[in-house]
Amino acid sequence: MKSTRDTSPNVPYYKLDKAYEPFTVPSFQSRRTLANHVRDNMMCAGRRSYYQRVIYLARHKTIIEPHKIKEPFNKIIKEIYKYPTEDRLGGLLIGHDMYTMHMLEGNDELIGNFFKHLSNVADELFEKSRVVLVYNNINQRFFEKIVWRLATLPEITDASDNLERNISTFLKKMYYLFKKIREEESDEDTAFKSYYLTSELVEWTPDEKLMDEVLNVDKLQTIQEFAAIYGDCASMLTFEDCHWPVQDDHVPSSISTRGKYDVNLIFERDGKMRK
Repeated sequence: MKSTRDTSPNVPYYKLDKAYEPFTVPSFQSRRTLANHVRDNMMCAGRRSYYQRVIYLARHKTIIEPHKIKEPFNKIIKEIYKYPTEDRLGGLLIGHDMYTMHMLEGNDELIGNFFKHLSNVADELFEKSRVVLVYNNINQRFFEKIVWRLATLPEITDASDNLERNISTFLKKMYYLFKKIREEESDEDTAFKSYYLTSELVEWTPDEKLMDEVLNVDKLQTIQEFAAIYGDCASMLTFEDCHWPVQDDHVPSSISTRGKYDVNLIFERDGKMRK
């Protein structure tokens, strides 16, 4: 009796399951690899590459009027869009007269170009800045475009003496704002979206003391430091750069001693081994 199971090897990779895999790939490759799951995620997202999410915080040098907060960022975005690109930056800009909380989402090329341009004017705009989070390899994002809101800071502070807790609290509040503002933007019944955060979201806005504590964390990179090493693999220190040459007191005493079983595998240009 002929089996009704399809044994064709041309089954798409995303349809491979326990019923298909033994007949479509060799037995030693029947287990799905990480690459299979990555392609599945990309197919679900309808993309060829992952997004990147970057969250940074900055304190202004001077008080900025609410309607002028997004002007320098719009200039940077227009500048990077002069060149052909298949993607657009998304994210959320929360502005205050003395603080900027900004989350960006997009491919690594756009993110890198944005921070390169921002670092050129950061000294003019910001007194202090910190890149709080860099999230790589996300296949979905909160916003398809740059959305901005004006914030009123709460009077009650959530800051503590623990640095890690302050960073965690800041990110928790930011992600809550991302979620709620995305719901506002996707609400088709509301034609006009207010530029000010609603009273419900004010208590989830990071307060002044909490933001100052995060800005004082020296282990976080500034915008200039982040832009300087973005995409530059040459600036990354390797193990050899950090730990070589080995200090004299750590070098084995027999490192230069050759035993009778050691072989000198050094060849001349003619292919003969040098003695």
